[in-house]
Amino acid sequence: MCLIKLGLDRSKTRKQAERLQYILEAPRLDTPDEWKVEIPDLAGLEGEVQTTQWSPGGKSQTKEPEPWIPEPPDPDKGEFAG
Repeated sequence: MCLIKLGLDRSKTRKQAERLQYILEAPRLDTPDEWKVEIPDLAGLEGEVQTTQWSPGGKSQTKEPEPWIPEPPDPDKGEFAG
């Protein structure tokens, strides 16, 4: 039974190798410029740009600041709006 299993694994490996060889030996095709996407260089943009650095764990090291929301006035303390 082990020999049959080995034979099946070898035939699978051989088929995969043949498929890979076919792909590797295929001619390279030229792609038209219409199919390509150009990514603009954003380094020259004016204005304030926040850069984000990523740590090896994939988490951002810089965060957007949370907006400041003032606390509503407390009428018990004599604080009134207006």
